[in-house]
Amino acid sequence: GGGGGGGGGGGGVAGWVDGEAEEGPGDKVLWGRASKSLPRPSTPPMSTEQLATLQRDELLKQAEAAEAAAAGAAVPAGGGGGTMSKMLVQLVASTTASKAVKRLDKAASDFVQKVRMAFYVLAGVRLLLEALVSWRIDAAADDTLLENSPAADPMAAMLAAVGLGGGGGGDQTVVEYDRSQLNRAANSYKANAILMFVLHALLGWHSTLIYSATSSVVDFLYHPLFAIHVLGRSPIGHLARPFKAPGGLPFKPPEMPAPAEAAEEAGAEAAAADEAQADEADGS
Repeated sequence: GGGGGGGGGGGGVAGWVDGEAEEGPGDKVLWGRASKSLPRPSTPPMSTEQLATLQRDELLKQAEAAEAAAAGAAVPAGGGGGTMSKMLVQLVASTTASKAVKRLDKAASDFVQKVRMAFYVLAGVRLLLEALVSWRIDAAADDTLLENSPAADPMAAMLAAVGLGGGGGGDQTVVEYDRSQLNRAANSYKANAILMFVLHALLGWHSTLIYSATSSVVDFLYHPLFAIHVLGRSPIGHLARPFKAPGGLPFKPPEMPAPAEAAEEAGAEAAAADEAQADEADGS
């Protein structure tokens, strides 16, 4: 009996080790003892849905961290968000508007009228925002002289020389500077709107017309003037006057050396070249 039980127990152990479905009289006892000695997992296994949820949460955390880092490193826009945030909002809004245009029936007789009506509505929104900022500038009437003259910025001075800058140097009050910046933004928008409408009329660029009009509205919502005069932000930090170049330059313009420094550097390079030639001649 003992031998048979031992044999049955041995068969049960062999079956359990080999992974077979054999059972013996001692299988349940051996399996129970073996299972007690094996380390049990502290947490139950997760389902496929739980794993997918964890992966999605991890990806969201990584995306938020990347966006926060990009917003902190980039030059913040007027609306308080970073350049990356502005680009994302522009992309989403403009793409959504363009897709809405593509869903319309192009064969319909009123298709072009609907596209132009949408353009007129977006243009009206942009002009209303500009009028609101203009009214707020006049209401503030800040006659404080700017501490940093726009002429001190080489890029601003160059743009002003070709008629694209917000001021040509000299003393400027806050209201004069803000008015010039608003006029600059308004003129840029009008030129772009006219160009897009001409391309729409001649080449049938319907989606591009709506895309550009939507992007211009979002762009003005992130303008420093809108942030200061409408949102009530303080003109400090990235909103300090004079404002950065449009869109914020992703690089620092190279500094041109002074004439004396340039001549000194040229002389040093020439002397080094002559010395190198003399060394070569002595070696030969």
